[in-house]
Amino acid sequence: MKRKSKLLKAFYIFLVILLIANILIYATDTTYIYKALVYQQVGIDDLNLFSSREVAKGSKIQSWAHSPEYNKKPLSDTLRRTLEETESVAFLVIKNDSMVHEEYWDGYSDTTLSNPFSVTKSIVGLLIGIAIDEGKITSVDQHVSDFLPDFKEGRKSEITIKHLLQMASGLDFMESYNTPFNYTTESYYGDDLPKLVSKLKVIETPGSIYRYKSGDTQILGLILTKATGKTISEYASEKLWQKLGVALSAL
Repeated sequence: MKRKSKLLKAFYIFLVILLIANILIYATDTTYIYKALVYQQVGIDDLNLFSSREVAKGSKIQSWAHSPEYNKKPLSDTLRRTLEETESVAFLVIKNDSMVHEEYWDGYSDTTLSNPFSVTKSIVGLLIGIAIDEGKITSVDQHVSDFLPDFKEGRKSEITIKHLLQMASGLDFMESYNTPFNYTTESYYGDDLPKLVSKLKVIETPGSIYRYKSGDTQILGLILTKATGKTISEYASEKLWQKLGVALSAL
């Protein structure tokens, strides 16, 4: 009976701790933590976990030509071992205007959709340049506050688009992957980026120190939406995807 009583007591204590933890999560508006705890490790197939917008293809498709040497030269043992160790699922070599080598593993192919992760940073940078060319953004020296009201006060008003492009905003978005309680995890599993951005604070002089941070790119995304009146997927489709003659739409 004593053993049963102890187990019951331990169960009640566990329930109380669980209840308190849930109250704290809701009180601190960190409900994204539920997804983080369920999925734990991020991966290239995570696009299936989120709602997404289509980056539509155009009507004119431009295919890559195959080199006369296409897939004729085998990969070296060293390179193949490296690809296996890094769990690569695709390897593509393009020289000049033609594909020289193309190979896929683990059920992936040239039509498989996958999470691009930080490749998006380069795409957002390109779109900023296009928006400048179109006059929707004055220049890289334009202040973020011209687009986002949260940046009109205090030291955030000093931040320019150039600072964001250089990842030298001075904001306290620290690229961290060690715990679920951080801005990186919140931006990934959360569903309110504008709210997250509004919480960021300047801790270093803007433009003085480079620190890799996804948060700077996410702010650029918000700027693009304000400047163009379009979602990033719409703008990328119109200005990049369709003009490149890409064969498949993206999500």
